[in-house]
Amino acid sequence: MNQTEEQAVIRQYLLGYSDANAAEAIELRLIANEEYLQEFSIVTDELIEDYLDGNLSAAEATQFESHFLKTQRRHRKLEIAEALSEKATAPAGSNSQPTDQSNVRNFPGPVTRHRQYWQIAAIVTIVFFAGLIVWAILGNRPTVPAAGELQAELQQLNSPGSTASAGPSVQLSIAPVTVRAIGEDRRVVVEPDTQTVLIRLGLVDKIYDNYQASLQTVEGRELGKTPPLKPVSSDEGRFIEVRLPAQRLQPHHYRISLRALTAPDTYEDVGVYPFQIVKQ
Repeated sequence: MNQTEEQAVIRQYLLGYSDANAAEAIELRLIANEEYLQEFSIVTDELIEDYLDGNLSAAEATQFESHFLKTQRRHRKLEIAEALSEKATAPAGSNSQPTDQSNVRNFPGPVTRHRQYWQIAAIVTIVFFAGLIVWAILGNRPTVPAAGELQAELQQLNSPGSTASAGPSVQLSIAPVTVRAIGEDRRVVVEPDTQTVLIRLGLVDKIYDNYQASLQTVEGRELGKTPPLKPVSSDEGRFIEVRLPAQRLQPHHYRISLRALTAPDTYEDVGVYPFQIVKQ
């Protein structure tokens, strides 16, 4: 698929025309591929521009308003783009010059004052919109624990011989991103009383004696590591079980990076397991 075709697929997804399998494929790529995420962002901005410029068909405009704008983040992106567009097309003001330059230097006339006001207004506008953009970005950023903040809890929950926290738990079994099936549900629904999330990481290649799991945001920021973990067996295959503190995880896309201990102090990457925390 060339770039133009890829952009068309993303555009169809943003307008709500993609079927469930195509949508799932796009979402998986967004999690695993940073370059694709950047391309997705570019197509999103271009779609907003086409809407503001009136370049969408009637059907596409309806889909844009009913499907694309169903999230607050996209509403804010549209508002910012609309405000910037209005500013760019605003009248620039008079460029005429007074005939008596000496009078302008000693006694600023209306044209000079007008130019000064426009300069001040332009600076204020730039500062305002810069602040608005930063606010929109920060306001959309999900709140997740700081790096290393979950380290102690991951150690406690996953240490050999430790018992699971009292209270309800929820479980999810997933495969690494390279082999997961399209349509596989990777969401973990956490209720207000859920205490533990058990993630079962499917092992698909050679089985080692010990593994280590690193809990990360989808962007790759590490939140903590488990102690060495041993594989467990079930009728469904071999797994590494990772227990997470449910109430400490905010709604967000996460991933677990799994490594195998292949020799003393030597680890080998096994796979990346993305998942999503959803809170009721």
